[in-house]
Amino acid sequence: MENITSIQNKELNVLILEDSIRDLEIMVAQLSAAGFQLNVSHTKDETGFREALKKKEYDVILSDFKLPGFDAFEALKISLEFCSKVPFICVSGAIGEETAIHLLKKGAVDYVLKDRPERLPFAIKNALIEANEKADLLKAERNLRESEEKFRSLFYNHAAVKLIIDPENGDIVEANKAAVAFYGWSEETLRNMEISQINILSLEELKIEMEAIKKEKKVNFEFQHRKADGSLVDVEVFSSKVEIDGKDFLHSIIHDVTEKKKAEKALIEHEKMLNAMISASPIAIYSIGNDGTVQSWNKASERIFGWTEQEVLGRKLPIVPKHKEKEHKEIVERILAEDSIAEMELTRQKKDGGLIEISLSTALISNEKQQNFSILAIASDITERKEKDNQILLHSTALNSVANAVIITDRSGNVEWVNDAWSKLTGYQEDEVLGGNPRILKSGEQEEAYYEELWDTILKGEVWTGELINRKKDGSLYHELQTITPLLDRDGEVTHLIGIKQDITDQKETEKKLRELVKEKEILLSEVHHRVKNNMAILSAIMYMELIQTENRHLSDNIQKNMNRIDTISSIHELVYESNKWAKIKVEKMLSRIVKFVGQDHAGGCNVPIVIDVHSVFINVNQALPTSLIINEIITGICRTATEEKLAISLTINVSEIQNNIQFTIDATCSECLKNLSEMLESVQKQLITILAEQIAGEITLNRNQIVFKFERNDKAMGAGNHFL
Repeated sequence: MENITSIQNKELNVLILEDSIRDLEIMVAQLSAAGFQLNVSHTKDETGFREALKKKEYDVILSDFKLPGFDAFEALKISLEFCSKVPFICVSGAIGEETAIHLLKKGAVDYVLKDRPERLPFAIKNALIEANEKADLLKAERNLRESEEKFRSLFYNHAAVKLIIDPENGDIVEANKAAVAFYGWSEETLRNMEISQINILSLEELKIEMEAIKKEKKVNFEFQHRKADGSLVDVEVFSSKVEIDGKDFLHSIIHDVTEKKKAEKALIEHEKMLNAMISASPIAIYSIGNDGTVQSWNKASERIFGWTEQEVLGRKLPIVPKHKEKEHKEIVERILAEDSIAEMELTRQKKDGGLIEISLSTALISNEKQQNFSILAIASDITERKEKDNQILLHSTALNSVANAVIITDRSGNVEWVNDAWSKLTGYQEDEVLGGNPRILKSGEQEEAYYEELWDTILKGEVWTGELINRKKDGSLYHELQTITPLLDRDGEVTHLIGIKQDITDQKETEKKLRELVKEKEILLSEVHHRVKNNMAILSAIMYMELIQTENRHLSDNIQKNMNRIDTISSIHELVYESNKWAKIKVEKMLSRIVKFVGQDHAGGCNVPIVIDVHSVFINVNQALPTSLIINEIITGICRTATEEKLAISLTINVSEIQNNIQFTIDATCSECLKNLSEMLESVQKQLITILAEQIAGEITLNRNQIVFKFERNDKAMGAGNHFL
């Protein structure tokens, strides 16, 4: 007999009966990869098959199960007519276990599933070995009658595992070299063993099987055999009765079918897993037979449609509304004609009478002769999705109707949708920009760093708002205010960008004009300030001339006081001019200027230490001018008294804001003073500060060592109608 190596090295004549070129190529590729030297003949129908069998002899025949006009059973029958000794192997995409067993009983040596093409080389090797074994066995049985020695030699050197067993006691009489290699015991050890030491069946069970062989009731068995290392293997045993020296023995050929059993077990497990997946699927999966009755109905079908499995099995499919029965019939006819449908959207009914929208996909499952069929249906409830689609359509219509330009892109900026307002603003129609990029609008008026900051912001998932200068399709420039909002997925990654644009070109033109007007007003204000400052200086100069010409001490003193007041007004006027906001004059800065001028302008200088305690307090210009004159009068009066009477006085000016009220508190520290603060002020000064306080609705309280002045804060600068502005 030829061994595996010689089979692979020898050119193998293979007849393949297959109507799929792709499956043919897969089989040839698998056999070539396994080392077979092939001479392939191919046919795909009965006529071609018969002609091929007439032309030449083959080593093996491979046949698809389902073929145009006939099937593997008929092909096997024809094969047995023409060449009964040539191994016939069925290679099928979908064949049930029962059908496969029936095919093997009819004379096929093996079957291979198309989704397990790697088994094909092993199946052919085993088939060729088995064919050779069968041929050799027949030849050996003929020769045994002629020469027992010749039979023993053939038995001993055979590549197949063989044993000679005494059916009376189960003793192993002979074991060939292949048996020694297979089981792991020496030839001598095997000859001293009983078959019960190898076969895991009980002795009684073995006797029954051996008796069946003796009576030729059974020749093929499946057992588990034990090897010398203790491992168990699945074996297929072909046994026949032989006569040696006038006594009946059992000649057994043993094939290791462990891998075959594993494959069969895997197939069963696969089917179990498939059934479990169908049962656990969140999608409705059901099947109907050719009579229209329900054959299977999973849990999701119960949940989606409302009927339990017990309520529908063996009955007409209940989910089809009466007004959809014609449609259902047409769908069944289409499935039979086209084999399947995919994602067809239909309206079906639930047990409670409510209607739902489903997406239906099907597969046609038929038997070998297509006499019976079933339709496997997969139905998804898309009612909610359809409602969302309608909502999206509504939102899309609304977005398309808004006045603002709206654009939607992917995270890279590729355009997916624009509304009519966007097209009207830019001049580009939707079909011109879909799949493109909004960078076609870039005008080059803004630096790349500006765009880099924009992209950094939105790719971090943050909203960006800013102004852009873009170019329309006609080449004209326009200003837009744009807000870009990133859309994030569940992981926080940006998936899309929504841009909302507003044309602000007219607004920009208006702002430009306003800036020009403001500039003109600033020039005018500067001129007014300059003239006021000059007039104040002239007035101060006139008073100074009066001062140096008069010899009247009282008049000279009054002139000096008024000059001091003019200087204070000029200083505050300068402060107002320097301020950006007339409604917010910083009090700390105002007090610092007053103290500085009092120190400079007082005769001989003011030697009274003054501490200013104020932080972040602001008043408007209408309050700043009267307040500065009030503080000026108080400090001037105290400094004059301290100088004339040589008193050691120190002042602290504290300014605070309490519940929108501004309060100035002037505290005096003087251990030698006989006068209180009120007595240090002249009557004209008291009258002046009272009048000034009334102008801003303020209150002033004169105590011995403290003067308190407060008024309500007002953030509005009143304008030209006010007394001081």
